[in-house]
Amino acid sequence: MLIGELSGLASALFWACNSVLLRWLAPRADVIALNAVRCLIAAVLLLGALALQGRLRALLAVPWEPGVLLVASVLIGVGLGDSLYFHALRLVGVAQAQPLSMSYPLITAVLAMVLLGEALTLATLGGILLVVLGVYGVATAHSRLRRGAGGLSALRSGRLAGLALSLGAAGCWACSTILLRPALASVDVWVATAVRLIAAALVLTLYAAPRVPRVGRVAWRQPAFTFGVLGLGVGTALAIALFVTSVLYAGAARAAALSSTSPLFGVPIAAILLKEPLTLRLICGVGLIVAGVWLILAR
Repeated sequence: MLIGELSGLASALFWACNSVLLRWLAPRADVIALNAVRCLIAAVLLLGALALQGRLRALLAVPWEPGVLLVASVLIGVGLGDSLYFHALRLVGVAQAQPLSMSYPLITAVLAMVLLGEALTLATLGGILLVVLGVYGVATAHSRLRRGAGGLSALRSGRLAGLALSLGAAGCWACSTILLRPALASVDVWVATAVRLIAAALVLTLYAAPRVPRVGRVAWRQPAFTFGVLGLGVGTALAIALFVTSVLYAGAARAAALSSTSPLFGVPIAAILLKEPLTLRLICGVGLIVAGVWLILAR
């Protein structure tokens, strides 16, 4: 059974739903604070699930070596990788930062072969490449570069730094995925997910502490917003748990590629619910993702 591959695709589906939900919630509250709150909710939910199973002690029984790897994967992926990506967005914008950062499945595939000894067929490597190209097409479908004199000079001045930061973010996300694989050899998937979410929640809450109370004030005034944030937390818990499952059963390279296919689900959802326009580039990008997924599943 393709447990790992299907888990990766399910993870991408939940990330897509989260993205659409975050898009709806973002105008009402700070995005960074929302990220922190959703991780807090997800961590509490997973802790509650472990408590109902009588497995909270399993968190304390995690061996120190895989525990360090799990925490390090969060610090590198969320703490450093996301920070580099946010800085890259400020310097070069989404049109250039996002496609470059989405090269992380390719970097993961190389690291997985070299460091973890994962055997990848030509079909799988071709599938990963198609997924990356497809995500690139989706990411740049609505981009329009401004060519005014002031904007162009500003772009040139920070372009190299922005591109380097984008690639640095991709490298961090790849390393985060690679660190996860050996940790899962001795830690249960749900325990590992709880450890990662707790670490992520702490990092993001510390970073966004001054902004988090504003989310609470908005939630107090708008019940629909409250349910939206709770849904975001549930979706985050499921998406991360499924991603960890995918890494365990499908390997780091396939998991990274499959989990990055969220545009495959996000594009139709956004078109239906948010009325976002569909362009030829967007549709072609989704087509490449579908072809890439087929190659990965076919192995």
